[in-house]
Amino acid sequence: MITMQVRGETGDIVARGSSQLDWTRTLQHVNADRFPDRSVQELLGQDAAAEIEGLCQRVERGSPLYLWFLGD
Repeated sequence: MITMQVRGETGDIVARGSSQLDWTRTLQHVNADRFPDRSVQELLGQDAAAEIEGLCQRVERGSPLYLWFLGD
C-alpha cells in the first residue's frame, strides 16, 4: 500500500492523505504504450487524484514542505 504525507524540512508530518493506494493493482492497469497519455485521475481514480492535488497545493503554499509517497 502507498500512503501520502506532507512533511516539513525536519521530517515532521504536517498532513496525511486518507487514501491508501494498492500499488500492485494500480500498476496492473498501466499499458506501457499508453502510459504517457493516461492521466493520474484515470490511473488512480477521481478521489485519490483529488486528494493528491490538494496535498500538492498545500506543499506549494508552504515552504519548505515536501510530498512523500510511502509504501512497502
